[in-house]
Amino acid sequence: MSVNQLSKGAVNEACTSGQINEGVVLQIVQVGDKKPNSQRRIALSDGSFVVTGVVYGHAEDLFNNDEVKVNSIIALTNCTFTSANGKHSVNVNDFDVIQLDVPTQLGSPVKWTPNAKAEKETNTPAPSAKAAPPPPRAAPHPTRSVAQAHFASISSLSAYISNFTILARVVKKEFKNLESKGLKILTLILADKSGDIKATAWRDHAEKFNELVEENQVYAITGGKVSFAKKQYNPTKHDCEITFDGNTKFELVNNADTEEIGKTKFNFVKISEIDNLAKDATVDIVGVAIDIQPSQMKRLKTGREVNHRSIEIADDSDRKIELNLWDRNCDLVQEGSNPIIVLKDAKIGEFNGRKNLTVGTLIQVDPSDIQEANDLREWYSGNPSLSSIKALSSTGGVDNSNRRTPIVMIKTIMDENLGGNGHTDYFDVIASIYNITPQRSFFYLACPNEKCSFKGLKDRDGGLFCESCGNMITDPVPRYNYKIGITDFTGTVMFVQVFGGGENIDRIMGMNAAEFKKELESLDAEDKIAAMLDKVTNRLKGKEFMFRLKANENVYNEKSTIRFNVVNTFEVKYDTASKRLLEEIAKYSE
Repeated sequence: MSVNQLSKGAVNEACTSGQINEGVVLQIVQVGDKKPNSQRRIALSDGSFVVTGVVYGHAEDLFNNDEVKVNSIIALTNCTFTSANGKHSVNVNDFDVIQLDVPTQLGSPVKWTPNAKAEKETNTPAPSAKAAPPPPRAAPHPTRSVAQAHFASISSLSAYISNFTILARVVKKEFKNLESKGLKILTLILADKSGDIKATAWRDHAEKFNELVEENQVYAITGGKVSFAKKQYNPTKHDCEITFDGNTKFELVNNADTEEIGKTKFNFVKISEIDNLAKDATVDIVGVAIDIQPSQMKRLKTGREVNHRSIEIADDSDRKIELNLWDRNCDLVQEGSNPIIVLKDAKIGEFNGRKNLTVGTLIQVDPSDIQEANDLREWYSGNPSLSSIKALSSTGGVDNSNRRTPIVMIKTIMDENLGGNGHTDYFDVIASIYNITPQRSFFYLACPNEKCSFKGLKDRDGGLFCESCGNMITDPVPRYNYKIGITDFTGTVMFVQVFGGGENIDRIMGMNAAEFKKELESLDAEDKIAAMLDKVTNRLKGKEFMFRLKANENVYNEKSTIRFNVVNTFEVKYDTASKRLLEEIAKYSE
């Protein structure tokens, strides 16, 4: 690895501006010991200057597990910068290890001081006449021939590339000015024939490029820092993302050679197929809006208020799904209309056991140049009543028990450590309930708005306030909150969380939580909870369900356990279940 692979000038820029960009590539040149009641300190180099780093959180785990050491090359993925009393430090919360074993320190870095940059430049020997750089080239004309230039493909970009020029179309542009935090963010989705990538500019760079760059235009883009993508915030499938800086240049290229560059390519799936896909997967969807709710302000966990609109879209697979629109996307549709919605890389979410979608890299309303959209419009025109449309995940009487979620025995859950090793697993199991453990009183009170169902209602002015909807609630709805123990002939799972409501959850008790609450309160017993438990246990004795479970790892007080949640329930159809079991058994003989 050469010094050129480090983010040259990153330390000087950070110490001068008081800010550091995530994604910068640095070398660890010194590692201090972890002392009681204090944080580990390290020294980071960009090849020219050294700055102190203070290690926190997951970054400390990497040091403790010997996943990084002196001279390792890292890319900062979660960090802040602190300047006080003339001292500077990087607060390192997380990073990616680019190269673990590096034999020597790269370059000849010195500790950064306000005069260090000038002194280093003064002490650098002047180049000889033979080594004089060529005169700067004139800036290319905006309509230069694409065929005469060499561009890197977006798919070839990696965190190990420091210099690149790409030719890409801006398929999505979003600018945020968070005045309360003094922060400006420009986010672009760039695409060429090989794929797409997310790019971000911060603060002054964001404002500069926001004025320069237009959506749907093609640019030759030079410079920027390529780092590993943060998948939870990145709608593209690229492993990396770009951060624009002061060295980034945009050049508009608008001629016949660029017409097909970055044109969006879709791989549409039917809405009915979404129920077979995992949470957080991305899909291309075309649907017709059959229900558009009014926009309303919602308060995010960060405290910021943002506009939100919920709509339902359907397609000719006779299924519908909720689509969440946020911020300016809320203005793309109006109540009472039925536009065709086209989504690229829409993200699959899940709430109360139901799948939903959020906008990914692209949303188009009533496009005329997409054949699938035109076909769906024709289908909708011939089916105005939509009486056959059903929602995903159990509403409207849909039987999802034939989904290709694997069916397993409880022993298999344990033997294969499903939900362990950082994975989230979904599977079906046929079992009976042998134990019920109420959480407090079997239920909690939630917002009555079906699109919200927020559980964290707060006491305010003698009533209840929903922080999600921003409304006072006069008629909160009970929703289930209890745990069950399930068993089959191979073993038991002691604690499975049952949470929320809807047909898929209510099926277990044979009634919804409001009906359950009413029956509980009507009991003539000193211990109503115990009496209700006896009643429910007798009702469920010998009854089997097919449970669709979600298993994932939960860490609390440094102790890891597997947490199981009921996602859906089905009445057992023994002929269908037997067929699926035979299919699973047949796999072992392949």
